[in-house]
Amino acid sequence: MISVYLRFFSNISCRTVVSLAVHVFRERCGRREDKHHEGAYRYKMGNFDMRKVLTATAATLMLSVMTIDAHAGAAVDKIKARGELYCGGQPEGLGFHTPDPSGNWKGFAVDYCRALATALFNDPSKFVYKPMSFVQTFTALQTGEVDIITTSTTYTVSRDAVLGYEFPRVYFYSGNAFMVKKSANVTSPKDLNGAAICNITGSTNISSVDDYFRKNGMTYTQVNFDKIDDAFNAYKSDRCDAISQEPPVLASFRTSLGNPDDNIILETTISKEPFSPVVLETDPQWTNLVRQAINATITAEELGITSANVEELAKTSQDPEVRRLLGAEGDIGTKMNLANDWVVKVVKAVGNYGEIYERNLGEQSALKIPRGVNNLWSNGGLIYSPPWR
Repeated sequence: MISVYLRFFSNISCRTVVSLAVHVFRERCGRREDKHHEGAYRYKMGNFDMRKVLTATAATLMLSVMTIDAHAGAAVDKIKARGELYCGGQPEGLGFHTPDPSGNWKGFAVDYCRALATALFNDPSKFVYKPMSFVQTFTALQTGEVDIITTSTTYTVSRDAVLGYEFPRVYFYSGNAFMVKKSANVTSPKDLNGAAICNITGSTNISSVDDYFRKNGMTYTQVNFDKIDDAFNAYKSDRCDAISQEPPVLASFRTSLGNPDDNIILETTISKEPFSPVVLETDPQWTNLVRQAINATITAEELGITSANVEELAKTSQDPEVRRLLGAEGDIGTKMNLANDWVVKVVKAVGNYGEIYERNLGEQSALKIPRGVNNLWSNGGLIYSPPWR
C-alpha cells in the first residue's frame, strides 16, 4: 500500500513532503527488522507497526493534495484578483532587466513578464518588477511577495527536485565564465590558479568555480557578495583578480566600464547554466501558463510569425499549426482558461523569441551577443518547442 501511495505522490507537487515524512519516521521513530514481511520492511515504534503509521500518513497527505488540486489555479486567481503580476529579479542588468530613463523596466527577462501580463490581462503593462538580491528572490517567492522569478536563474536538479521550486522551461542557455583585466595576461581559466574570484552569494556560479578549481588541482580565494553591484564594484577596485558570471551578465557589466577594452571575457565556459523562470510547485496551472507563454514565442519564430504580421496571419493563414497557435481554430487557449487568441496578443506585445532576443541581447542591442546555442533547433541551436497541437 505504501508503495502505491509513493508512486502516486511522485507525480505531484507534494512528493517532497511525503518523502521527508517517510524519512523522518524511519530515521527518528523506527528500526528495521532483519526479516521481510510480504516483500516490505517493517518499521516498529514500541507496539506500533510503522507500516500502518506510514499508510495512514500517506493517505492523509493524499487527501490534502486532493483538496489542493481542487483549488488548482490559486496562484493565477490571486494574480488576477490583484490586477497585476509581481516579477522578482536582481537589480539592473543590461540585456535582462534594466530601467530606462523613465524608470520603466526593459530586458529579455522583463519581456516575459510583459508576455505573461498580456496573457492574463491583455495589457503588457500590468506587471511590477521588484529588484532585489539573488538570495532574496527565493525568499520573496516563498512568501508570496513575488509570483515569479524572472532574473537569470540557473535550473539545477537540487533546486527542482528538493527545494520545492518549478522551472517551467529553459529560455536561455549559458555557462559560467570569467572576466579579467587585460593587463593580467590571462588567456584561460587555468591561468587563475591562486587568484581571488568575485562572485554572488547563493548563486550556482560559486559551486561551478569551486568544482572547476578542485577538478584542476588549483586554489583560489572566494570574495562573495550578496548584491551583484557590490561584486562588480569590488572587481573595479581590484579587490579580486577576476569576476565570475555568465557571459551576457559580464558583457553587460563590461559596457558600463569607462574603459571596457581594458577588460576581457575569457572564451572558455566552465559549466552549464540553463536559465529558466522560477515559480512555486504548488500551482500546476500557473507553471503551465509560464511554460506555454515561452513555447508560444518560440513556436511563433519557427512559423515566421512576428509582431508585425501576427494579426494578419491570424485572419488569413491556412497553415493548421499557425491557426491553432493563433486561436483561429481549436480551443487550446480556452482550455488554458485564457482567450483563445491569447498568443496573438502576446506576440503583438513582445514579438517572437528571436525578436525578444535580438532587441535585448543580440544585434539590435548594445551587447550584440551572437545567438549561438540560443538559436532555433533548425538553425543549429537548442531552442525548440513542442508542436502546437
